[in-house]
Amino acid sequence: MFTYEHITPVGKYIYHFDVERMKHLTLTKDIPVEKILVDNLYIDQTAPLLKGKLNDKRIPFVVEIFGVPKPFVCVDGNKRLKAQLHENKIDEIEAYVFADTIISEVFFGTPDLWYYVLHREMEHMYSALQTSVDENRILKMTQMYHRNRNMV
Repeated sequence: MFTYEHITPVGKYIYHFDVERMKHLTLTKDIPVEKILVDNLYIDQTAPLLKGKLNDKRIPFVVEIFGVPKPFVCVDGNKRLKAQLHENKIDEIEAYVFADTIISEVFFGTPDLWYYVLHREMEHMYSALQTSVDENRILKMTQMYHRNRNMV
C-alpha cells in the first residue's frame, strides 16, 4: 500500500493506493505509459536514497491527482526515481499513468474514490467556468446531479 496525504487549509485526507492491484492491472489491462515532467511529479521525500535502486529499470506507477501542487503522484517507484534523480539530470520520466478510465480499481476503499471524483469534478467545473459554460451544463457534469436524478 502507498499512502499520499492531501493537505488542505482545513485538514488532510490520506489516499490509500493498492500497489499490488496496480501491478496486476499493468499485466491484465492496457495501462498507458506516458512521459511525465519531473517538475509535475510528487516523489515521496521520505523514501530512502538507495544506490542499489539506480539500476532498477521497472516503470513507475503514477496517478493524476487534482487540487494538489504537483498533479502527478508517484505511487510505486519512489526509491528508483529518487536514486535516478540523485545521479542524473532528468527532466521527464516514463511511467504507467492510472487515469480516469481505471482509477476506480487502484484504491483500497470507496472513500478514496469519491474524494478523487470530487476533485476531478471540481477541475472540470473550473475549466468549464473559464470557457463561460452555462451553469446548468456545469451542474449536469457532476455526480451529485446524476445521483439525484437516479434517486427520484
